[in-house]
Amino acid sequence: MKPHINGPASRAVPPASLGPTFDLRWRTLTEEANALYRGGDTASARKCYEAALSEAERLLDAVAAEHDARPAPIIYNVSCHNLAELARALGENAEAEAYCRRAYERLLAVAQNPASPLELRISCVRNLRNALAELTVRLNERHAPPGELDRIVEPVRNAAFSVFRIARHAELARDNCPHCPLS
Repeated sequence: MKPHINGPASRAVPPASLGPTFDLRWRTLTEEANALYRGGDTASARKCYEAALSEAERLLDAVAAEHDARPAPIIYNVSCHNLAELARALGENAEAEAYCRRAYERLLAVAQNPASPLELRISCVRNLRNALAELTVRLNERHAPPGELDRIVEPVRNAAFSVFRIARHAELARDNCPHCPLS
C-alpha cells in the first residue's frame, strides 16, 4: 500500500475559526511526499512526510485550542500511517510499528483528556478505530503475544464508552443539566 492522503480528510470541512485553508501546508507537504515516493526518492519523501506529520501535530494542537475538531485527528492519523507505510515498504518494520503506535497513543490521549473539547474527543475516538487496526496489523506481523493486543484494545474500548456516554449526556441534557456544564 502506498502512502496517501485519506479521502475523508481531503473532503472534510475545515474549522472556520482556523480559516478555510488551515490544512493547506499539510496537504502540500503530503502531496509532494507522495510524488517523491512514486518517483522512487524515498529519502526525500520521508523528509516531506515527517514535515507533514509535524504540521499535523500543530493542527491537532490548534483545533484543541480553538475548541474544534475537524479534521485534525484524521490528518494526524494519515500522517502517521504514511510514515508507517513508507517504513514498511523499506523493510523497517519496527519503525512502521512505532508510527502506528504514535497515532494510537496520541489519539487515545486526546480522547481520554477531559480538558479536550467534546467534539475533538469524539473525532479522536472515531479515528482510533483506524489507528488501532493499523497497530494490530503491525503487532500481528511480529507475532505479538495476545496479552499485548488486549492491552491496546481495552483503553480504546474504555475511552470510546466514556466519550460517547458524555456525548449522550450532553445531547440529552443540553443546557438543563444542574450538575455539569457540558455544552
